[in-house]
Amino acid sequence: MKLLLITIIALLSTLATNAQYSSAQRQMNAAVQMTRQQNLMYMQIQQQQLILQHNRNNTQTAEIKLSKEQRKTKKLEQKIIQLTEEKANLEITKNNLKTSDDNKLAKNITKTEEKITKAKTKLETSETKIKTYEAEIEKLRVDREALTKKQEEEKELKKEEKELKIKQKEAKKESKKN
Repeated sequence: MKLLLITIIALLSTLATNAQYSSAQRQMNAAVQMTRQQNLMYMQIQQQQLILQHNRNNTQTAEIKLSKEQRKTKKLEQKIIQLTEEKANLEITKNNLKTSDDNKLAKNITKTEEKITKAKTKLETSETKIKTYEAEIEKLRVDREALTKKQEEEKELKKEEKELKIKQKEAKKESKKN
C-alpha cells in the first residue's frame, strides 16, 4: 500500500511538473514569437523609412539638376538672342560698307551662324534634360506617395491586429472566469 501510494505520488508529481513545464514552454514560445513579430515589424518600418529617405534624396538631387538645367537654358536663350543681334549688326555693316572687308564680315557672319547653331543644339539637349528631370521628379513623387500610403495601411492593419489580440485575450480571461 505504501509502495502504491509512493508510486502514485511520484507519477502525479512528474505529470504536474510536465504540465507546468509545457505551460511555461508555451508561454515562452508565445513571448518569443511576439518578440520576433515586433522585431520584424520594426525592421520593416526601418526599411520603409530608409526607402522614403532615399526617395527624398533622389527627388532633391533631381530638383537641383532641374534648376541648374533651367538656368543653363536661360543663359543659352540669352546667348542665342545676343548672337542673332550680332549677326544682324554684321549684315547691316556688310550692306553699308560694300568694300574689301566683305570677306571678313562674311567669315564673321558664318562664325556667328555656327555659334548660333551650336547654342541651339545645346538648348535642345538642355530642354530634353529638363523634361527628363521633370519626369523623374514626378515618378519619385508618385513612388513616395505610394510608399507612404502603404506604410499608413500597414499601421492601420497592425492597429487592427493589436485590437483583435486584445479582444481575444479579454475573451479568454472571461471564459476562464466563467
